Amino acid sequence: MLRHLFNDVLNNRATLETFDLIESTARTVYLSSDCAIGYEAGEVAPMAIRGFRDDFEHHVAKHACGFSQHQTVPCVSGCPSGVDIPGYIALVEAGRYTEAVRLIRKDKPLPLVCGLVCEHPCEMHCRRGMVDDPMNIRGLKRYAVDHAGDYRPVIKPATGKRVAVIGGGPAGISCAYYLTLMGHKVKIFEQRAHLGGMLRYGIPNYRLPREQLDSEIQWILDCGIDVELNHSVDGDEMNRLRFEYDAVAGKTPEPDAFSDVRGLDAWKEATYDLAGTPVRVAVVSGLANAGYLLDAIAAGEVEYDFVEVMACPGGCAGGGQPIHDGEELTGVRGDVLWGLDHNAELRSSYENPSIEAIYEDYLGEPLSERAEELLHTDHHAWSIH
Repeated sequence: MLRHLFNDVLNNRATLETFDLIESTARTVYLSSDCAIGYEAGEVAPMAIRGFRDDFEHHVAKHACGFSQHQTVPCVSGCPSGVDIPGYIALVEAGRYTEAVRLIRKDKPLPLVCGLVCEHPCEMHCRRGMVDDPMNIRGLKRYAVDHAGDYRPVIKPATGKRVAVIGGGPAGISCAYYLTLMGHKVKIFEQRAHLGGMLRYGIPNYRLPREQLDSEIQWILDCGIDVELNHSVDGDEMNRLRFEYDAVAGKTPEPDAFSDVRGLDAWKEATYDLAGTPVRVAVVSGLANAGYLLDAIAAGEVEYDFVEVMACPGGCAGGGQPIHDGEELTGVRGDVLWGLDHNAELRSSYENPSIEAIYEDYLGEPLSERAEELLHTDHHAWSIH
C-alpha cells in the first residue's frame, strides 16, 4: 500500500491528502508489524514526509523536483570547492577530457594536485555507496587531467587594476588565478624559493611529484601572473602598501578624505577616486559584523576593492580599553584621535623629518636587512625566566 501511494506522488497522481494517508498508513504498519522490515518501513515513511515536506508538495503542485540553487547533490555538497562532479564525470564518460578539466578548473584551479592527494570527502557522500561502492571520483579527476589536451582559459579584458597576492601557497595561487581571469594584473610575493606552500613543503615527493606540481603551477602562471620569489613582505612593506594612496595620487589625503567610512557603525562603505580610478571601500567594526560582510561578498551581494576589518569594535579607539563606571568611551576617544590627526602638522610617517633622520643615521634604506633587524622583535630569541 505504501509503495502505491509513493508511486502516486512520483507519477503526479497524488494530492495533499495523500501525504496524510501515507503517514496514517505507515503508522498502522509500524504498530502492527511483527518483523523488523515492517516496522522500520513504517518508521521511515513518515520521517521522509515530515523531513522533506516541501519537496513532496512541490511534486504535487509543479509535477517536478523542486531544488533551489543551494541544494546540490550529495557529492557536490561534500566537496569543499563545490566542483560540479556529476558534470565532469559525464564529460569523462563521453571522452571529452579537456572539457572535463575546464569544468573542474571553474571551481578548483589545481585539478592534478587534487587528483593525486585530495582526501576525496565527496566519495563519502556518493549515493552509489548505497548500492555497492562509491564512484572513484578522485581517480576520474586524475584520469581526465592525464588525458586532456592543452587549452587556455578565457580572460576578461584588462581592468587596469593591480593586485598583490602575499604568499604563493595553494590559496594564493588560486586567488591569483581567478583574479587574472577577471582581468586584473596580479603579482605574487613568495617568501621561499619556490611556489606551492604546503603542497611542496608538507607533502612528500612520492605522493605529489615535484615535476607535476611545477607543471600545474606553471600552467597557471602562463595566464599572465607575475611572481617575485624570496621576497618576505614584512611590517615595513605592509605599512608602505597602506600608504599606497601617496604613491599613486602624489599627495597625502586630507583629514576628512575618508570620513564616509569613519565612525562606530557596524558596516560603512564608500567609493573614492584614486588618481582617476574609482575604488570601492568598506570598513566593518567587530568580528560578528565582519562575518556578515564576508557572507554578503561570498553571495555576490556586494563587491569591494578594499576592506578593512576592525576586530575590536571601534578599532584602536575602543579595543581593549576599560569601561569606567559603566560608560563606554569609544566615541569620545574617537573624537580625540580625529582631532589630533586633523590638527597635526605631520600626519604621515614618511613626511616626518625625525623619521627620515633615524633611517639616515641608523636604519639605512627602508626594507633593508638592518632596518628589519632593528625594527622587528625576534620572538624566537626571547629568554623567559
